[in-house]
Amino acid sequence: MLLTETPDLYVYQLKQKPYFELLGIVEGVKSIAWDTTFSGTSSFKLWVIHNDMNVSMLKQGNVVESNGDAFLIQKVEVDRDEDSGVLMCVSGKSIDVLMSQRIVTGTYIADNKYLSEVVHELFYNNFVATGNDSLLGKWRNFGGMAGGVMSSSVSGKYGPKLSFQTSYSNVLGQLDKVVDGTGYGWKLKFSASGKKMYMTLNAVVDKSKSSSSPIVLSTDFEDVLSSEYSNNYSDLKTIAYVFGEGEGSARKYVVVDLSDKLVGTDGRDTMMSEMYVDARDLQSTYKDSTGTEKTMSSEQYDSLLLDRGTKKLLENAVTESFTVDIRALGSMQFKLGEDYTLGDKVTIVDREIGVSMDAVLVKVEESLSDKYEVKCSFGDSKVSLVDKIARKLS
Repeated sequence: MLLTETPDLYVYQLKQKPYFELLGIVEGVKSIAWDTTFSGTSSFKLWVIHNDMNVSMLKQGNVVESNGDAFLIQKVEVDRDEDSGVLMCVSGKSIDVLMSQRIVTGTYIADNKYLSEVVHELFYNNFVATGNDSLLGKWRNFGGMAGGVMSSSVSGKYGPKLSFQTSYSNVLGQLDKVVDGTGYGWKLKFSASGKKMYMTLNAVVDKSKSSSSPIVLSTDFEDVLSSEYSNNYSDLKTIAYVFGEGEGSARKYVVVDLSDKLVGTDGRDTMMSEMYVDARDLQSTYKDSTGTEKTMSSEQYDSLLLDRGTKKLLENAVTESFTVDIRALGSMQFKLGEDYTLGDKVTIVDREIGVSMDAVLVKVEESLSDKYEVKCSFGDSKVSLVDKIARKLS
């Protein structure tokens, strides 16, 4: 997060060795739109004066960094402004987008693995490992182990256990899927001092009013300037019938029922909603990394089907959003970036619209033009199921 009216924006080159060589500081910033997220990709857009220094630095493939957030430049435009002269418009995504450059080759199976193990393997096997891929016959590592990537940043066994199977999926999309609903968020970070990227996996931190270190943002103390709340049940599904391999009456299936958790026991009779999930792509017989054919047990295969059904139900759960304009500068009760940050669950109270909820800060949008403004978004598909169903209108 920038959290300042006068940010320094550093530019590093990423196209060739030496990776992350500092090129300089951006000059003549006219306007900024800068997003940061708890998990996955975010975006940025800069309007800067068109001069030789900026032109030489702000090129596609280079990285713009400020206060720990790093973004890949993907698009550069030049336009003429009546007041400011010739301007460059530079935009792109956070470096997490680099994960979209790889797919999971072959079949990857998580059989009751910890979330941390899955995230490490997806990152290491498809972005870090230096050995030739048996399918492609190519080295798939980013820049070599000695330059650009730290391999062991996510280690140990923690988080929920997962069981799923995927073939040839995009690594970025797969990372988003595995953390969805777990209460964890993944990010690809950049160390300016170490000149390396590294993967992180962080859990939601409870700082709600019921915790030992409560953060309560309220209109009573003018921490909350305004807010928007929406709750949409139109796509809600609560029961999934998941059908996997086999034919006709012999086809394997499981039933996933989250009605009580998604709508509560009082609402399940009237709000129960069913869906069919075709999971024929999940197969109990597969080849491991050595090419040896293996077969899962019935329990292992059922776990895959259950996981697929749960994920589909979460994708079709209640769409709930809460966006808050907060006071980020001047006198305030709690300071963003110090007292609370992305991934923290805090309590927000807006008396004017009658909303009080505990929610996770998942996105911070900053803009700087005539004035500096901050918007905070609380809660989305990357927040745990428990967080989703525990919120109540006051």
